[in-house]
Amino acid sequence: MIRKPALPIRKNIPAIVVFIFVFTSIIQAQEHQPDLVWQTITTAHFYVHYPKGFESLGNKVASLCEEVYEPVGKTLNYRPGKTNVVIHTRIDATNGFASPLPWRMELYLLSPMNDALGPGEEFLRLLITHEFTHIVELRKVKGFTRLTQPILGDLNVLWQMSSTPNWFIEGLAVLNETRLTTGGRGRSPYLSMEMMAPIQEEKPWNLNNTNYFSRKRLPSDMMYVSGYYMTEYISKNAGEDVWAKITDKYSSNPFGGFGRYLKSVTGKNMNDWYTDVVNEFKTKSNKSPFLGQVLSFAQANLPNADFSPRWSDENTIIAYHLDFDGLPQLTAINLNGTREKLFECLLMNETSNFSVSKRYIAMGEVNINKKYSATQYADLYLYDRILKTQCQLTFDRRIFSPDISPDETNIAAIQNRADHTALVIVTIATGDIKSLLDVPAYNILNPRWSPNGKEIACIIKDETGQQDVAVVNTETGTFTFPYNHDWYHDNTPCWTPDGKYILYTSDRSGIFNIWAVLTATGERFQVTDVDLGAFMPDVSPDGKNITCNVYSYNGFSAAIQPFDTQNWKKESDVSTGTNSLLYPSLQTISQKTVSTKPQIEMESGSYNALRQILIPQGRFPIGQKDEDGYSFGLFGMSEDALHRHSWQGLALINPETGRPIYDILYTYKRWNPRLDVRTYNLPEEVSYHQYTGWWRKQGFDAVVSFPRTLESSVYTKLFTPLIGLKTQTIKHSKGIIYPRLRNYIGYTAGMQYSRGTQALRDVVPHYAYTIALYADWSHKTFRSDFTAQQISGLANVFLPTPVEHHQLQFLTSYQERRGMYDYDYFGALPVGYPDDHFRKQFRLKTAYHFPIAYVEWELPRIPFYIDYIAGSFFYDWGTSWRTPSLSWRDRKRYSTGIQLTIANRAFRSLPIVFEIRYLYRSSNKKWMSEFSSALQ
Repeated sequence: MIRKPALPIRKNIPAIVVFIFVFTSIIQAQEHQPDLVWQTITTAHFYVHYPKGFESLGNKVASLCEEVYEPVGKTLNYRPGKTNVVIHTRIDATNGFASPLPWRMELYLLSPMNDALGPGEEFLRLLITHEFTHIVELRKVKGFTRLTQPILGDLNVLWQMSSTPNWFIEGLAVLNETRLTTGGRGRSPYLSMEMMAPIQEEKPWNLNNTNYFSRKRLPSDMMYVSGYYMTEYISKNAGEDVWAKITDKYSSNPFGGFGRYLKSVTGKNMNDWYTDVVNEFKTKSNKSPFLGQVLSFAQANLPNADFSPRWSDENTIIAYHLDFDGLPQLTAINLNGTREKLFECLLMNETSNFSVSKRYIAMGEVNINKKYSATQYADLYLYDRILKTQCQLTFDRRIFSPDISPDETNIAAIQNRADHTALVIVTIATGDIKSLLDVPAYNILNPRWSPNGKEIACIIKDETGQQDVAVVNTETGTFTFPYNHDWYHDNTPCWTPDGKYILYTSDRSGIFNIWAVLTATGERFQVTDVDLGAFMPDVSPDGKNITCNVYSYNGFSAAIQPFDTQNWKKESDVSTGTNSLLYPSLQTISQKTVSTKPQIEMESGSYNALRQILIPQGRFPIGQKDEDGYSFGLFGMSEDALHRHSWQGLALINPETGRPIYDILYTYKRWNPRLDVRTYNLPEEVSYHQYTGWWRKQGFDAVVSFPRTLESSVYTKLFTPLIGLKTQTIKHSKGIIYPRLRNYIGYTAGMQYSRGTQALRDVVPHYAYTIALYADWSHKTFRSDFTAQQISGLANVFLPTPVEHHQLQFLTSYQERRGMYDYDYFGALPVGYPDDHFRKQFRLKTAYHFPIAYVEWELPRIPFYIDYIAGSFFYDWGTSWRTPSLSWRDRKRYSTGIQLTIANRAFRSLPIVFEIRYLYRSSNKKWMSEFSSALQ
């Protein structure tokens, strides 16, 4: 057990409130740097928050939000109240999320580098459409849920989260981003590729399992994939308003369950619909495997991926390797199939974020700001293959997607300018940066040098969403397109060694394949012809072979194919856009207006955090026993959209005596250090032998902590020192048990330091160590009735073993308490032994952890999904003693046994672990069993 810097209030509130408090706390809050001055644009339905200096971006987001409001609301027949929108300008990521407390969308603006999203629309509109669909889905109320909404506030979302399938939540968002715009994932063959792969292998996913992340199968986004095809297919066959009808019924009476209403509206249950979807894919299957050599990972029965293969020499390929069993790494693959791990690294993105030359490997990685998690900048790292050393080349310059020049003096890369990207040149010797191409309306992606170093091929994505190969002159910065603009998705270009061709990824045939363009004439050719997908080409230095990624049931593999222009298909011989599993073609839909732009009234002003948190956003009525009977009141919590201020707590009153109960924790996180303040007035039932009584405790706590993220790559390193003040007074007592001392005033200080990493199939950290030290001190000098002190410390280490996913744990902890004050127990005795309140306690534990099964099974009619089952053998030794009356030898004891851990997801979102222990206690020489549960 490690004490957290924040001051918990959970032990003083009812179990149902504990559940709600923890449920909402799993939503990650990101702190922004305090130098940002935030502005707010208020529209009819949104509060758009943006940093000063980005007024045009804020206006654009506000306009887009209002444009999508009515079309998205119409799809579910619900128009929610105002929603906060936070524009992140200091995160180099392509993402977004929707969340309650407060209801908000947080937008990360970097244009996607990979091929999943496809062209046809600007990324920002797709992102807002997708995330606002989540807002409508989760906020919708009708009938019963409309009655509970004033009582629960934002916590009313629990009805929607309890049994609404994740495949529907994500699937409808993908459907809306497709049918309500001119782009979207439904128009990208990437999505149909992921759905088709397991069906071709006659191993289609179980629909229920697509609601959760899997440690056994790919892709990780299967809830998006299966969800899109389910929602699209049912809409096509049961009517565009089918989801509005289903969610009307579900919101009116959520106890009936989502599946029941789907069947009552459509006449078929969800599994029957899914069978129809799978059967439709079977009829469209046209298996055409890659004809070259696939350099599969040895464990082909498990998901794995070799991304962005690059030639190191004529016989060796270097790829970014990701799998479920190990840590992310760069791997050298020989053409005979042998592999060598080069080093571990966590690249910013799996697409074109490293480059290989004879001497160097350049990589783009993201670093989280040490103090503020909402600042995450990409930078370049350089590995010297001769000296076998690595250095950071740029610092906080937001640069990624590197490519080393032929003479190894420069790196072409992409720089994020928050609302667009630019092409830059970085000097290897000095790290100096020169801007080469910067067009505010354009996003530039994935540059590659020409063999003579005079040109750079890259991808230019314009404001309409068209995405094509461009060639940039390195002297003038001017660019040309080697072929005419079109709506197909082109990406990841590379040159042939003679400079005659540029190879690239394209979905021109309706399936992603490798294409080539003859730079002199603009003539295009299809190079590969696979039924699922081929991506990210690279040509060998001798020009004899092509390597690329090919997709299969087990993920992406590096592959090679001879460079033979005789086998290439001319563009005129290829049927374009023939994938019948895709939404209507871009050429068709790009000509029509998707929605009429509404008249938008905007009002700008300064960001106001306090206005957002005055009334509890989430709330719940509660009751609690006290010394005079029962008190009744409310649990509540609030946080502003920028996570500067937050509070949670309870307030109750006894209707007979009028005596209040309260416990409120306030947190301020704008500046680092972080401040946590707690005030409380709580009844506590006490006992002594057969006697019981009540004490009323009133207190005030304040903790100042200094959280730091010292490392954020394959390994994460965190350091959090803290100092604080604690006061507590027993105001009155009831019964025959009277407190001897009433007033405590004390100080606390401590720190926690940890470093570790974990593979996807590890049940405990792959490797980690944690050190925690705390001290509390009270003395009559501080006008305290107590003279009391406490020292507690812990060291916990996890080490890998030769057996995959099996880890050894070594833990030691110590606690010393003096005086009469009842300090919290630190867990310094063996498992199976309660706190004996002796002055000194010491513990040594060793354990062997191992997975038993990755179950991935949704329990019928019970909102629990079993993720995995794991076990551990442990030996836990400890002692306690007083000085000098009792030595440690007199109280030594141990427990040993086995623990079974069952990891679950409750209500689709809440991670809960059940632990069952069967152990032997040396103190009474008996075997016993224990059961416990905890949040993971």
